[in-house]
Amino acid sequence: MQNLNQITLPTIWQVACHTDNVGPGTTFVAVRGHNTDGLKFVELALQKGANQIVVDERVVTNELLNLIDSFKAQLVTVVSTRQALSNLSARAWNEPAQSLKIIGVTGTKGKTTTVYALQHILAKADKKVAMLTGVENMIGDQKFEASLTTPHPDYIHMFLAQCVQAGVEYVVMEVSAQALSLNRVDDLRFTEIVFTNLELEHSEFYPSIENYFLAKCQIFKLLQDDGWAILNSDDLWVQKILAGQQKFFNEQPAKQILTFGRDIELIRPNYRLEIIQSSLLSGLEFNLVSSKENKFNYKLDQLYGLFNAYNVAGAILCAQQLGLSYHQINTAIQNFVSAPGRLEIYPLPNGARGVVDYAHTPSSFQNILTLLRKETDQLIIIFGAGGGRDPLKRPIMGQIATQFCDTVILTNDNPRNEDPEKIVQQIIGKQISKKILIELDRAQAVKLAYQISKPGAIIVLLGKGPDEYQIIGNQKLFFSDRNQFKHL
Repeated sequence: MQNLNQITLPTIWQVACHTDNVGPGTTFVAVRGHNTDGLKFVELALQKGANQIVVDERVVTNELLNLIDSFKAQLVTVVSTRQALSNLSARAWNEPAQSLKIIGVTGTKGKTTTVYALQHILAKADKKVAMLTGVENMIGDQKFEASLTTPHPDYIHMFLAQCVQAGVEYVVMEVSAQALSLNRVDDLRFTEIVFTNLELEHSEFYPSIENYFLAKCQIFKLLQDDGWAILNSDDLWVQKILAGQQKFFNEQPAKQILTFGRDIELIRPNYRLEIIQSSLLSGLEFNLVSSKENKFNYKLDQLYGLFNAYNVAGAILCAQQLGLSYHQINTAIQNFVSAPGRLEIYPLPNGARGVVDYAHTPSSFQNILTLLRKETDQLIIIFGAGGGRDPLKRPIMGQIATQFCDTVILTNDNPRNEDPEKIVQQIIGKQISKKILIELDRAQAVKLAYQISKPGAIIVLLGKGPDEYQIIGNQKLFFSDRNQFKHL
């Protein structure tokens, strides 16, 4: 059995869609992406030793045939290169997913925290567990860099193969809508699925929230026959799932659904969520009450907010269905501190507090600002909006920020190739408010907020969370929100 603390992920793979992972004998799959076309890199892949090239059957030309023939490599044509990448990767690594219990977490908000919570519970119960998130990937205690919420399938199956070799039993992973639409998880079957919630997101990719919703629901087609779907029944979109089970679960009504929520009027959940307390000082305490009125109490000293109660409840019920006892779960969850960059609190020299959070949607703004507004007489918010992403949500977030906060400082948040000034003006929308200040330099925006803050104030820096970069134009520059508060 491989030592969980001494794992080196291979960089050359038998099947790959990026030339960084191509070596002698590799099968290179030329996937056409949104920004670039894999066909442009066929020659480089051949030069690096690829002996098989997989392309879309509609793009074969004499020039391509001659190029591949000149390297004495084999050409394979397929209907979908994305499907082929998943299928070939799974086979190349001997179908590692079949030897693992894989738990998929999807939804708009809370995926990362739910994954971290479940990974924490399983690890504290001495289970061998790995995880895949947009923040970092882990096998046991060993961490690996992550670049996407859900990686490409060549990485996924390579990673799962290392998990099998290391004796891992459980893999907990975030599953994005794009991953489902782009065939990244085609060859996985989930032991359990958690659906957190759904709201407007990724309008740059999906033409409507209905399309986004249907993309998310593709995950239920990948649930094992004896698997469990754990659903937040307070969410309106989840209620659509419950009303149309036959449509979403392989044309058969799902028997293994477990619901939880606070609202018992419309849909009576299997577990009622009762919030006892939630504050920065006291932490979070809640009950999960079964349909038989069995009450299970959980208290987390370092976690706050109703939204986190939902995230942790999903993880707890998932662990329960995996066979863990109340004692195991309760003992583990007591010292859970959330995912990196989620509601992180920093005491500041002047008696104020800084808060870093990844919130970047209207409802996540509403959730965190509702919580923080109760904790201070001076709430200062700093945020921006990512370039090339969801312009429709910008003015909504601006209105929420103005509603809750005493001062709103608008700044850059990965403007990419959009004009930062235009992004800020879209956030402001039609508002005319003396509360709003503009400082596009994110570091200077934090210093400005600190200068006007008083003892007891809260400065909340939203949007980037654990990300340690700022994308301006085509440059990816190092930048850490957390460092800004540490160095005041």
